[in-house]
Amino acid sequence: MGYPYAFDNHLTAERKRNKKINDAMEKYSKAYIKVDAQFQPDGRIVPTAIYWIGQRYPVDAVLDSIPLASTKVGGIGLQYTVRIGGRERKLFLEYATASGHTLRWFVESKTPEPPDFAE
Repeated sequence: MGYPYAFDNHLTAERKRNKKINDAMEKYSKAYIKVDAQFQPDGRIVPTAIYWIGQRYPVDAVLDSIPLASTKVGGIGLQYTVRIGGRERKLFLEYATASGHTLRWFVESKTPEPPDFAE
């Protein structure tokens, strides 16, 4: 006796959802970057500029900061929504890691597709 049709649909939807999550994980990587930041008297850390491929980009505004994990590449800490050059970007301040670093900044960087060597 097979499973009810509705259960089969649930499994198919679950597989599709997992595939989307896995695809997203494969297309992004964690890129650690240099960040200039100010430490405020109330304890807030405010990013003022980021460095990407040797170029400095000033942060126009910090729109939000919330404790949140990166859903695309992993990592637990603060997610900052910042405006840089008129565009909104996500910037993460990662908490303590196994490698001994206490705080590191990263962005979710698109990972280039690997070359196809199949013939």
